[in-house]
Amino acid sequence: MTIRCYLEDDYITIQSKLNDRLIANSNAELALSRLQKSYSLYSDQPMIKVKAYEENYIKLPVIRVAEELTIH
Repeated sequence: MTIRCYLEDDYITIQSKLNDRLIANSNAELALSRLQKSYSLYSDQPMIKVKAYEENYIKLPVIRVAEELTIH
């Protein structure tokens, strides 16, 4: 199995080929739901999960951290 990770627009995209022979983990949807809830605290952009053209895509919003400057 090959997994590709790359930056696309303001998302980190994780891409892999669909594989019907893999057994779906019963906790996977719950884990993705919890991940989406966590991301919603830091980003207005949604987490995206898409199956298209025999590929599976999960897109996670890029979270930018701004450093606070301290002036003495």
